[in-house]
Amino acid sequence: MEGGYFSGNEYRLTGGVSGTLVPSKLVANADFLVGGFDGNVTNIANNTMVNGYEHRGVRSKFLWTPDDETKVTLALDYMYQNDLVPTGVYSSTSQVAFPTNISTPNPSLAATLNAQGISLHGTTRR
Repeated sequence: MEGGYFSGNEYRLTGGVSGTLVPSKLVANADFLVGGFDGNVTNIANNTMVNGYEHRGVRSKFLWTPDDETKVTLALDYMYQNDLVPTGVYSSTSQVAFPTNISTPNPSLAATLNAQGISLHGTTRR
């Protein structure tokens, strides 16, 4: 088993077991994972955190050997993922071209964000 807790309330836990269920006939293993992260971007429209994730999963495998010439493997896998990825995070109302590094302001975007009460002054916080 292995686990970790990190900044931003991020956590991960994994583990597994394996062994013989019926000697010379059936062996199995099972593994799991759990992980999550609250996020690192605040959605100011509803005051929730985004850019985080929730992951849960299990995997198991059985190997049945009914005789010396036959082996049957059954594998099961389940994964739940909920990735809270925002569709965009504004850090500027200008577009910077690559590779020239020329910055072009976008007054329409600035006006739209400003009308929503969002102003960008060196940070992405309101």
